[in-house]
Amino acid sequence: MNFSEFPEFSKDIKRLGKKWKTLSKDLQITQIALTSLYDFDQENIEEIRANFFDGHAATILKKTADFELVKMRMNCMSPGAKNKVRLVFTYVKIKDTITFIELYSKNDKPREDEWRIKNFLEDRGLR
Repeated sequence: MNFSEFPEFSKDIKRLGKKWKTLSKDLQITQIALTSLYDFDQENIEEIRANFFDGHAATILKKTADFELVKMRMNCMSPGAKNKVRLVFTYVKIKDTITFIELYSKNDKPREDEWRIKNFLEDRGLR
């Protein structure tokens, strides 16, 4: 599994990392969890994905044969960050790559940046 970041995502990390010091480590833990979520060779992958997406942890914003656009709650160990950090990413099946698009705090804004997502999808030729 490969991971990459949209340029604006790096700015999100820097800005929010000042507020929540554990954010870099939290992101590493999230990468491990996402790796298992998209390991389609596992026996029980359907159950794992159903548990993840049927709960309130994540939602698929857009899905095609080529990719999934997902928004999820990201667990953060820093005090005051519980259930407040959201991560938006894509999983591109052909490339087996997850690209982080946006990281935001529910305290700062209620929803993901649709303009940023649209620009990302257009930039990568994903529709």
